[in-house]
Amino acid sequence: MSGRRVGRPDGGSGISHDTAAIHVRRMSAGGPALLALAACLAVGAVGAAGADVPYGTPLQTGGGSPAPIEPGAADLDVNRTAFPAASLVDFSYLLSPPAGKHGFLGLTDDGHFVFEDGTPVRFWGINVAKDSVFQSKSVIDAAVSAIARAGFNLVRLHHLDDVTGLLPPGQVREGTRIDPQKLDAVDYWISRLRAKGIYVYLDLLAYRTFRQWEGVPGGERLGRGAKPYAVFDDRLIELQQQYAAELLVRHVNPYTGLSYAEDPGVCLVELCDENGLLHRSAVPGELIEPYRSALRARWNAWLRERYEGTSELRRAWGSELGSDESLERGTVRLVAAPEGPDAGPCEAREAAFCEFAVATHRAYFARMRDFLRGNGVRVPITAVGRPGRLADVRAVAAELDFVGTNFYWDHPFYPAGRQWQLPALYRNENEVASTGVETLVPATAVSKVAGKPLVVREWNACWPNKYRSTAILAAAAYGNLQRHDGMILFTFDTRESAKKLSFFDVRRDPARWGLVGLAAKCFLEGDVRPARRTAFVAWSNADTLSQRALPRWRSDAWRLDDIYDVGWACGVSNVFAGHQVLSEAAVLAVPGSFRPAGQRATHAVFFKPADAGRSALSVPELLNGWGYDLTLRGASPQRFAFDGVLYDAGDERHMAATAGFSLHEVKAQGYVPIGRGMAAPICYGFYDPGRGNFVFGRLPWREAVRMTLDALGTVPGESVSHKLSDGGTFISATGELRRDERSGVFTIDSPFFQAIGGALDARDQLRTSQIALSSQSSIGTFCAASLDGKPLSKSRHYVMKMVSFAINSGERKRLHARQHGRAIYALTDVGEPPVQTLGRAAVKPTSVFLSGRPLFEVFMANGSWELVREQEAFFVFCDTPGMRFFIHELPGRLAIARYGVDGAVQRHETKQPAVYPASTLCLKITHGHAALKTGQAGT
Repeated sequence: MSGRRVGRPDGGSGISHDTAAIHVRRMSAGGPALLALAACLAVGAVGAAGADVPYGTPLQTGGGSPAPIEPGAADLDVNRTAFPAASLVDFSYLLSPPAGKHGFLGLTDDGHFVFEDGTPVRFWGINVAKDSVFQSKSVIDAAVSAIARAGFNLVRLHHLDDVTGLLPPGQVREGTRIDPQKLDAVDYWISRLRAKGIYVYLDLLAYRTFRQWEGVPGGERLGRGAKPYAVFDDRLIELQQQYAAELLVRHVNPYTGLSYAEDPGVCLVELCDENGLLHRSAVPGELIEPYRSALRARWNAWLRERYEGTSELRRAWGSELGSDESLERGTVRLVAAPEGPDAGPCEAREAAFCEFAVATHRAYFARMRDFLRGNGVRVPITAVGRPGRLADVRAVAAELDFVGTNFYWDHPFYPAGRQWQLPALYRNENEVASTGVETLVPATAVSKVAGKPLVVREWNACWPNKYRSTAILAAAAYGNLQRHDGMILFTFDTRESAKKLSFFDVRRDPARWGLVGLAAKCFLEGDVRPARRTAFVAWSNADTLSQRALPRWRSDAWRLDDIYDVGWACGVSNVFAGHQVLSEAAVLAVPGSFRPAGQRATHAVFFKPADAGRSALSVPELLNGWGYDLTLRGASPQRFAFDGVLYDAGDERHMAATAGFSLHEVKAQGYVPIGRGMAAPICYGFYDPGRGNFVFGRLPWREAVRMTLDALGTVPGESVSHKLSDGGTFISATGELRRDERSGVFTIDSPFFQAIGGALDARDQLRTSQIALSSQSSIGTFCAASLDGKPLSKSRHYVMKMVSFAINSGERKRLHARQHGRAIYALTDVGEPPVQTLGRAAVKPTSVFLSGRPLFEVFMANGSWELVREQEAFFVFCDTPGMRFFIHELPGRLAIARYGVDGAVQRHETKQPAVYPASTLCLKITHGHAALKTGQAGT
């Protein structure tokens, strides 16, 4: 591990050992309860003791610089080579081989990953799944080399337990259930990754099919992963333990001489993949026997512990309890809706079942965790139920070491009954121009828990969405802003047959694979700063249960997720009941019935969501719980005048308020009105200066986000306000990230990393503080990164790259339908190789300006290109032969070395604009001799 990275204007570093002391919380048997957040919730805890967070969070990286480019060593053409390079730059310098040299992975006191020797780490990873794992050694070698060159420091080996993997049907040989030949491939992967400095994340239960002969009644009928049976049936849990012991403990990897449990290069373990009673596919009433009866018996026993009998249960549930159901006889059904045309919603019943599911999951997690710890597994453990489901997130955080979640933009979906059959449906929407819970930050932040690492263990923007390239850099940038502990792209297909674009595989996709190395640099070197402060979203147990357990039951569930839009601007994390909240805590957003433990909160925004369901408490009940005794007045929708809080001073807004606070009563108690009614003596909300709290009745989510930002601005030393979310634009509090929903353009603007992506035809010229881009491509992503530790404007070693989109030859799509004003498209034919980027000559160039001076021009629309500067030499790659280009840093004639795909090197001189020839790996370009003789060397 090398020392401090130099060249930062703020004196910060990318890598440092002289930070504040780090206490490594080692993994031990016994469940880690939800943490008391004295440190996490104190003002400034998200930064460095409240100071400015320097560029480059201390990370475990190689600590060096990129090696000089070997022009003939990397082929970027996705159609020409089995494992194309992601860039001309070799980003393996980010790695620190061998994996495991810093000891076993643990946790810091504030809930981030750290190695035994105190080295902090975050993971930029990629999934290798199912049949892609079980390949020849030569294929594994080539794949590992490509993954390392792209800068990934972790691989998640996923779906190992499929019938085509480690657990084929009928496999029992010398007491082992695991196929030894397939296990040899896993061993080899781990050894080769370890040598490169790449860590391994292992799944246990993902695709396994349980068998009747294993003592599992109807095992084959349970489906892959036995969802949700595997989390509550004793025999299934015993078989999971047997498999875990055989795989992790008893087996010794012949290539390393270590069991997986003894190998610190195997750094994370996942118990189960998207399983449990709250998963989308889990409908308890549809379980097969004998499991349905067993679960119902457990459900009735759980209810009997909480209610004295049927009469008390009926008083709690009312008409939701059927007349034929009896707690004494054990006949209370598994969350079945009452029958009859007048039957109402099953809110109390559903919440009770959700609480039962959480208890069941926690028991399963604790049982598996204690078994693994007792057998010597030392690394952090997680499980994944329903990603983004607060109740499941709470259960995982209560019992396990880190939280895992997913993010997919434009995941394909299918007509009923035709899952994974064409036509595949998709929306083709620009994620940057979209709002709501499906977008990157809200979709991941809903799973973030204060005091626990968060790993986005599957994420992607799926083909054939045309805007997918932007997500690669956005994931790295917002992962940095939010201090996510791992981002693991899904997926890397190693099969020889995978020669065309597919929904998830990135290896053959120039629009995604072409940016992963630059994204690795951004994420692992901390080129985007983390947020200095975090808004903690506080949920009571009742709040977490108010999300419907299953979407099939009702569709008008609370939309709890929208508050996480605040994360586009600042840090955001969840706090659950039982967390300690200090009086000097950072901002709490309280959209429900959370009550701070033991004392009143400060810097909090209290409100009831405007679209909250009937299960939520009334506003007066909430106000009393928060410590406020005020009367609400009825109010028709009217105009309110604002004075700078929530909206700008002098701004008048028509608000659909159903109730307001008496202006006289608010003033009488010493509070400051927020939004004064223009037709009645009421106010929209009020500020309590004594405690620093902001209090509202009902508040729409978008306004709750604005108010949370304003509240964050009241923390000493902060300049955050609702202006960061004005006009359909979110700007990060660091000033480095900008997401413009109106134009559909996303930018990264840090001294060392610049990017512009999305709808590039939104303006004639797109800008950051250092870059101006005029694009002939309507869709795509441009980025530029310094490679010498100097700000980009002063760097003489940098990389610039631009990608657009890609299609398969002959792929076919059509408009399928319009739904609520949104188009749905159908992919009817996936097409065939070769992959096309549709690059074509353009009359006007795509032009790049750096710090106001022209730098590079290419007369092309669509396609992909890359430019690397190494002092006085430039390297150029273009996937579209015949394109003209101009390097303004090299005026006059150019000396060009052409590196051909046949290994030959041809040298010549030419005037500008030069032309990119066919069958070329890349060009190395310097000043021509004529230019040097005439004194036109340039700068």
